Amino acid sequence: MVQEISIPDSLYEQAFTLVREMQISPSDLFSLALKDYLRRHHSQKLLQSINDACVDGLDENEQVKRYAQFVIRNYPTFIIRNS
Repeated sequence: MVQEISIPDSLYEQAFTLVREMQISPSDLFSLALKDYLRRHHSQKLLQSINDACVDGLDENEQVKRYAQFVIRNYPTFIIRNS
């Protein structure tokens, strides 16, 4: 997909310095950066949901139940592995 975006000149210069250092295309750099941002954003949303479940006065069993329901609903491929 081709998409045109506008970014500040200073950010453009920094990005193209990094593109040259990493020897990748600007599109690859943008894809890497966007994937990283989305991963962090997704993790922050999960953490916020966990925190919300813990601070609303529910007892521990209800918190665990609410968290499990959230994970099942939002992360159907989420795998918990025993250490």
